[in-house]
Amino acid sequence: MQKIKDIFPGDILTSWFTSLKSLGEFTGIRFGNVAKSSGEVDWVFIDHTHYDGIGGFAQILRERGGNLPTHELPRISHQSPDSVMPLIKSLPKFFQSPRRLEWKSLDGSQVPYHEFGPPKSLSWHLFSEEETSKIKQLSRSMDVTVNTYLLKHLDRSVRSAIKDPSEGIPWMIPVNLRGKVCNHVDESNHSSCINISLKASHTVKDAHKLLYRELDHGNHWANWYSYKYGGKLPDRIRCNLIKADRAGYCWNIGCFSNLGDWDKEKRLEGSAGEGFWLFAPPVLEGQRLGAGCVTFRGRMSLLLQLHPALSTDPEVAKDFMQNWIENIELDLF
Repeated sequence: MQKIKDIFPGDILTSWFTSLKSLGEFTGIRFGNVAKSSGEVDWVFIDHTHYDGIGGFAQILRERGGNLPTHELPRISHQSPDSVMPLIKSLPKFFQSPRRLEWKSLDGSQVPYHEFGPPKSLSWHLFSEEETSKIKQLSRSMDVTVNTYLLKHLDRSVRSAIKDPSEGIPWMIPVNLRGKVCNHVDESNHSSCINISLKASHTVKDAHKLLYRELDHGNHWANWYSYKYGGKLPDRIRCNLIKADRAGYCWNIGCFSNLGDWDKEKRLEGSAGEGFWLFAPPVLEGQRLGAGCVTFRGRMSLLLQLHPALSTDPEVAKDFMQNWIENIELDLF
């Protein structure tokens, strides 16, 4: 297992992840290389303090001999302008009292706050090229993105583990700002996020509309500038905000992140082109589920992990993943 990498000078998210680490959180972004022959996974952790998911994956592939120029990294396509105004408009939300949804009691021990480490409850799935193509075609036929299609099925898959399944479940979706924001190092944190709440009655198209409404309102810029200005606060205050679920204007049950489609032409050289890849964002005490998707050389993968405060039993994550895949396959076959 390759350890966390930590080499860059700070960006606007560095101070926040430094505070999280001081609270005992594990801030490693999880990547896994699946060997073609054996199916064994080589896990790699890249520190979110200095990298985001796209940057971390680019760093891994470059280190393995892959030629990935800056202009080939995924860029934001949404046209909302870089502006601090969405933050100003959203300020009242930051003063609302956050409310967590309660999970049912899950199998597996829950770990005390000061003993967090890499999640032990995790599960993954690798689709074939044919299945990947079908998921993309189905999403296009529904006039939705693959992101919203997968997120809605994920929401359905974990809903039964919430004490009140009729509640709206709040999710965090990272937003890649490359193309709008330019840091000195292209692998560093260029990520903001949006937040949407999904109800059991919402369809995939409803989820798509909610997601794009957040982007249209520029709420990814609201979060970006809140991180930027909040990063100047003393560490003690940032830690208190994190523990009180007030680091953002919305508490989230989990994060779903999709790194997109990589090496479609299968031209990466060296060991960068070997095997297939898995990815999942970090999990936190206040955001206990992390699910990630990446498509590499035509094959889409899903990886789900749970925070140790929720469960350390791999079977719990396995059950969630099985439900997720079954929901997707009901549409495909």
